[in-house]
Amino acid sequence: MTSGPGHRKPHPGSGGRASHRPGCTGHCLPHRVGQWTASPTSVTTLGAGNARDLLEHAFTVLNVHGITAVPAFGADPETARAVIRQAVRDTFPFGTGAYVFWTATDDASFRADGTLGRPISLHYSEPAVGVAVEATVRQMGLNTGGGPDLTLQIDGAAPAS
Repeated sequence: MTSGPGHRKPHPGSGGRASHRPGCTGHCLPHRVGQWTASPTSVTTLGAGNARDLLEHAFTVLNVHGITAVPAFGADPETARAVIRQAVRDTFPFGTGAYVFWTATDDASFRADGTLGRPISLHYSEPAVGVAVEATVRQMGLNTGGGPDLTLQIDGAAPAS
């Protein structure tokens, strides 16, 4: 087997495949923040579109970066939070458990043209996820504001400058 820069040695128990971390089999996602890069889909015209399109695009970007983003799920935030938390744990047992969602009740706030008739709340798993969610939705051109613990208010697209 060769060694040197750019070559990773297999970790024990990895079946001979190189991995990013000890104990990780197959392909593992980068584990240092500095390794994250924007996805190609995040370089679209930001701020162009209605609130629904922008928020759905933000959720796509968050999913690419390992935050499970679920649109329009459940009527009650606490029940939806419990269901999503368990589903994320079941699907990614060694993952961070990061998630964000808005409820089906809040989904009714979107008008037929995709604009928001009233603010909606995004519910997320922990404060660090909230930072990523807020940064991403702002990058898409949406206005944000604080909400109760583990929520972020979205009140529509920011005016074009």
